[in-house]
Amino acid sequence: MIAGLLVQTIVNKVMPKIQPEINTILRHNIDTTFQQIPVYRNLLILPGVGQA
Repeated sequence: MIAGLLVQTIVNKVMPKIQPEINTILRHNIDTTFQQIPVYRNLLILPGVGQA
């Protein structure tokens, strides 16, 4: 019962408040990882691909 309340509190109260920060961190990590992949870097050289 206590564990259920804890999970419910985290999901309903904490997660909405920290979601923007989590999204920013995940996006940064994904962008950094893609930048390290040679094929991805080569694709960015092509016109129009960098904006997509």
